[in-house]
Amino acid sequence: MRRSKSVVALAQAALTLAAAAGIVAVAGAPASAGCSHAWSDKDYGSSYVEGAGSTGLALRTGPHTSCALVTRIPNGHWVAFDCWTTGDYYNSYDNFWQHVRYGNGGPTYSGWIASSYLHDPYDGNLAEC
Repeated sequence: MRRSKSVVALAQAALTLAAAAGIVAVAGAPASAGCSHAWSDKDYGSSYVEGAGSTGLALRTGPHTSCALVTRIPNGHWVAFDCWTTGDYYNSYDNFWQHVRYGNGGPTYSGWIASSYLHDPYDGNLAEC
């Protein structure tokens, strides 16, 4: 697969920034085309992560389990909502994902999380992306 120079340069810059910040890169499954899902900041709600296990909740580049991992959000940490959409089923009954912003006194990350791991995924105005 051939990539444009700008995509390669952007990836190299992100890896350099991550290395400088002491962030460990995690290799995952190849990202699917659905990882470039459109979103906008339409929701004023927020909630905290719960039930995500000892590793925390995966923040991904798209609303699919195959999308790249951005970071993990520990239980009890708050996220600010942007909007929601449907994506991959991540358990047997739920495929709702929310685009969120997360920062815990350090860098701010944005990406997609599985909604059912939020204490109150319905806080805010429930704006669809």
